[in-house]
Amino acid sequence: MKLNFKIEGGKELQRNLTALPKQVERKVVMGALRKAAKPLIAEARARVPVKTGRLRASIGVRAARIRGGLAVHIGAGARKVRGRQIRHGHLIEFGTRHHAAFPFLRPAFEDVREEMTRVLGRELGRGIETEATKLGRR
Repeated sequence: MKLNFKIEGGKELQRNLTALPKQVERKVVMGALRKAAKPLIAEARARVPVKTGRLRASIGVRAARIRGGLAVHIGAGARKVRGRQIRHGHLIEFGTRHHAAFPFLRPAFEDVREEMTRVLGRELGRGIETEATKLGRR
């Protein structure tokens, strides 16, 4: 499942980010994305049905590279549990022909979308300011 949301002021953000070195840009963006994901992770963990607890424990965030940028994978299976990859989250979320769907990730996203956007904007602003200050001191 792919969930997208739009951030206003993208052109100004892009100008500010490109003024930073590539490694710093990556650090700022990934840090902000990880912090913005925390409310979704907490809400999804609260909603997921629990049998053994492994699916809930596997909900997390994982960095990903995409063509032309960075992304994070947020959801079930993002974290290994006891050394094993959990791969049945989609079956719970969407159901199968034998079991009814029990959506937990999509409703969690809908509930925290605005909070995630606020956190992302705040953290990107802080990160850019902090890194620009550090570069200015050098």
